[in-house]
Amino acid sequence: MRKNKKEASLYLGRFSTSTLHSLEGEQKVLHKKKLNFVCCIIQKLLINLKIYLNAVKELMEILHSVKQWFWNPDVWLVPGLSWDDMAPTQENGLPDSKDLFPAMVYMTVLFLVIRYLILEPMIIKPFGRSFGLKDITNKNPPFIEEAEELFQLNKNKKASHNDIIEVAQKIGWSERQVERWLRHRTLCERPSKMFKLCDCSWNLIYYIFYCVYGLWVLYDKEWLWDIKECWTGYPFQSVSKDLWWYYILSLGYYTTMSLTHMFQHKRKDSLQMLLHHLVTLVLIFLSFNVNMIRLGSLILLVHECADIPLLTAKVCGYIGHGYAMDFLFIIFILLWVITRLYLYPFWIMKNALFDAHRILNTMAPVYYIFNGLLVILLLFHLVWTFFILQIILKKIQTKETRDLRSDDEDLSKDFLDNCNYTYIENDDHWKKK
Repeated sequence: MRKNKKEASLYLGRFSTSTLHSLEGEQKVLHKKKLNFVCCIIQKLLINLKIYLNAVKELMEILHSVKQWFWNPDVWLVPGLSWDDMAPTQENGLPDSKDLFPAMVYMTVLFLVIRYLILEPMIIKPFGRSFGLKDITNKNPPFIEEAEELFQLNKNKKASHNDIIEVAQKIGWSERQVERWLRHRTLCERPSKMFKLCDCSWNLIYYIFYCVYGLWVLYDKEWLWDIKECWTGYPFQSVSKDLWWYYILSLGYYTTMSLTHMFQHKRKDSLQMLLHHLVTLVLIFLSFNVNMIRLGSLILLVHECADIPLLTAKVCGYIGHGYAMDFLFIIFILLWVITRLYLYPFWIMKNALFDAHRILNTMAPVYYIFNGLLVILLLFHLVWTFFILQIILKKIQTKETRDLRSDDEDLSKDFLDNCNYTYIENDDHWKKK
């Protein structure tokens, strides 16, 4: 008996030892496999990283080639000059194109912070509330799938009578109820008076500051009084700090306006306004790079002052002081005609088109590029002049002054009184009557 127990214990001991060695061998194999797997992963990552870096290097070379091609000195500079000749130093005071991008980013962020975190919540909205404006939006009508599809298909035009009849038959409404639903749905897409007050007030504050600062910067500059001085010594014209800031402020503002414009309510001239901002940004960038800042500063000064009375008139209308709108609108028309229709084409464009090449006694492709952009700006002025003439005609006919680029803001109560839905205020939803 004892012998059997001894043999069994010896057998169990040998089995445990062999099992332990077997498990250790399996763990070593598994560890080796894991290590090989990790090495393979790292090797593949390194290969992919090398491919990525090579692709980035090739892309950078392509971009460098495109940059060299685009900024060809034969296109942008006076014949016989190179970009090395235009290198900025403390002695020559020439503008440095490397300042543009970081300055644009910093100024854009600064303008967004000033507008949305300081001016609107702390000054403009309290000002609007003091005149009874409410920071609310219109409630959407009850969701009706067929009516919503009709609205989305006819966002920018009036729905046809046949389409309205078809939708009315599907949902069991009258034609009049469908029309009221569409009108209500359209009005809910439009911004409130508080939103418009914030937008106009922000632009008004900027334009007032920018015009005052521009007059302060340019009043002692010789090219303000004799525009031919824009080309004296060109392109080796030093840029003072105040003139540099005058340009950078405009760059930051128009960048901010281009970004926010994409998220705002669409007006009749939204596309023209966005294109105007983009053309202005291109002009600022290019004129800064080739040091046409003197002429550019005059263009900026002429463009900003006319908007001040128009924006002031809009603000007066939003806060219920419409009696001042007619007087301010007359001032706006006078400034518009003087600055946009006289000074810009017959003073600035005339100098750029007919005097610049005579003064410099040379001509380069940049001459045609800038004059083409100036002509595009003039076309925008003519389009907006057409809108202004429409406003004047409407004023004569109805004795009402209103910006035709804006939309009607009055929400008719006919829909609420005649549709078979009622709005439940506490639950914030529509309920069928």
